[in-house]
Amino acid sequence: MELLKNKFFQKEFIYKLADGISLRTDEFDSELFLKKLTNKTYTNLELKEKLRVCAVTIGECLRLDYFDSIDVLMDVVTDIDNGFNTLVFPEFIDVYGREYFDKSLEALEYFTVFGSSEFAIRSFANKDIDKVLIFMKRLAKSDNEHKRRFASEGCRPKLPWAKSVKNLNDEIYVVKVLEILDILKEDTSKYVRKSVANNINDISKLYPKIVLKIATNWINKNEKTDWILKHGLRTLLKEGNKDALRLWGFDNSKGVEILDFHIENDDVYIGDTTYVFVTFNVKEKKKIRGDFRVHYLKNNGSHSTKTFSFFKKTFTSGTHAIKKKISFKEMSTRKHYVGMHKIDMVINGDAKKQIEFNLYSK
Repeated sequence: MELLKNKFFQKEFIYKLADGISLRTDEFDSELFLKKLTNKTYTNLELKEKLRVCAVTIGECLRLDYFDSIDVLMDVVTDIDNGFNTLVFPEFIDVYGREYFDKSLEALEYFTVFGSSEFAIRSFANKDIDKVLIFMKRLAKSDNEHKRRFASEGCRPKLPWAKSVKNLNDEIYVVKVLEILDILKEDTSKYVRKSVANNINDISKLYPKIVLKIATNWINKNEKTDWILKHGLRTLLKEGNKDALRLWGFDNSKGVEILDFHIENDDVYIGDTTYVFVTFNVKEKKKIRGDFRVHYLKNNGSHSTKTFSFFKKTFTSGTHAIKKKISFKEMSTRKHYVGMHKIDMVINGDAKKQIEFNLYSK
């Protein structure tokens, strides 16, 4: 898979950006801009570094005040294909616009339609969270789906790749964020609903009781809201939170007996893909969520745990057998170690049976 840093902020984009600015003002040192951004030093930077350096360099080479610079860039962005490259415009706001709060929020609203202003807004949220949340609440009512999505994504407590906003971890502001999400809970755009779900999932890691109270009020009233809740409660569901499970009809594990639970191969090696098998008996018709919880051995001898969905359906009384693929291939997000591993079979949040096996090196 091609690295993102080799896909974005490449020479084609840099030249197009330089041409676009030069066409709109004579107060731009295009030669210096290209010199700074078409050398190996810039090319070898990581993606976020490229984004930042590009934004800083625009300011260094554009001999206009902030307001005039924004007017130029608002025009230039229409030349750029929507996508990650367009993040350089909100990034310029982040670098140079923090002292011009109102103008900068106006510009971020404009630029988010072409890409996203979700990362740049974080600096402004750290400076005045109340003002930013009022701004986001207004955007949540916009006719434009990009602005509505920005209203949710920009105030996520745990937005990946983004600056931390301490106040978004405080209950008083979480409640205000949920007021924004309440406006979006029946949004017609899946693009927006996905962001709302991710925001709820973030909040559930901080204040599960608050999220569950909201979910209880929202559930079974609108299919779009139910979709949001299904994805927004995913962490609580994987953790086996009983209140979250009950919302979806997974009441308990009574009446389910695990008859057999095993891994296909006696010897499992790093890099292998194998299967986990479970056979269970259901006493009477029952809605069951089955997960398997893998305890991966870490380098220090402890274990890290990850839960995988196995099945979710209503079973009739009787015996049922199901298998699920499991991979021990090396990943950028997980390194495997030789030694004892464990897998729990989890039924409606309850760990019913555990298997242990050794992972070997080929």
